[in-house]
Amino acid sequence: MIDLHTHSTQSDGTNTPKELIRLAVKQKLKAIALTDHDTIAGLKEAAREAKKLNIIFIPGIEMELEYPDGEFHMLGLGITKPDKLKTWIEKLKSIRQERNKKMIKIMKKAGIKVTMARLRKIAGGKIIAKPHFAELLVKAGKVKTVAEAFALYLRRGMPFYVEKENVSFEKAIKAIHKASGRAVLAHPRSLRLEWDDLAAFIRRLKGMGLDGVEVFHPKCPSELSARLETLAQQENLLMTAGSDFHGKFYPDRKLSYTGSGKRIPYRFVLPFLQK
Repeated sequence: MIDLHTHSTQSDGTNTPKELIRLAVKQKLKAIALTDHDTIAGLKEAAREAKKLNIIFIPGIEMELEYPDGEFHMLGLGITKPDKLKTWIEKLKSIRQERNKKMIKIMKKAGIKVTMARLRKIAGGKIIAKPHFAELLVKAGKVKTVAEAFALYLRRGMPFYVEKENVSFEKAIKAIHKASGRAVLAHPRSLRLEWDDLAAFIRRLKGMGLDGVEVFHPKCPSELSARLETLAQQENLLMTAGSDFHGKFYPDRKLSYTGSGKRIPYRFVLPFLQK
């Protein structure tokens, strides 16, 4: 079993890269990718631990892209030249910091005791993301769980939500390819498109250089996964699958498991071994 979509403390997960690899080995995975948001900071640590424990490691990243509604995320998988992403990542970091400052300002006006220092302590890594704001709201007694924090305060349209400036698909895919990675559309359901529109959108992205589609994800119903598999085969797109594991922030997500409760088979990692 394998997992091609996970997060560590370097972005918005709660396991360090080393802990993530050890957990994967404990749960008998044969391969795992680390795809932290907007950073490659955890890749070296994860790769070292993976080599030590004899598990296949796929270096990756996850980026959020420009999109009018819903969320448009892309995975960069099999990145063999991560240094090529350094300048790009600094730009993403700057964009995220501006969003975080705006969120802090709004929360302070609402009477929440929030500082960048408190958020950094919660985050543990260099990236501060919305789950860290959610954890702060839990600690402040505003909500009981991270899920409740998102539902009441942090999702689109809620009081503390701030739109983050994002980058274009064209620029992001160019950066991933420059780093010798493969660009994969993550959790397509988050685009909030009906099937015909989604299929047309994926075909258009393929024409612009998209390499693959994440066909299995906890938020992806089995019927949609089946349709995505068929479309990927028709369009000769790479298929991937991942749990989108974040640790305790999303306790319902387990390494190597999809939303249907089935474990992710080894076949999904094969294209990266043949690369």
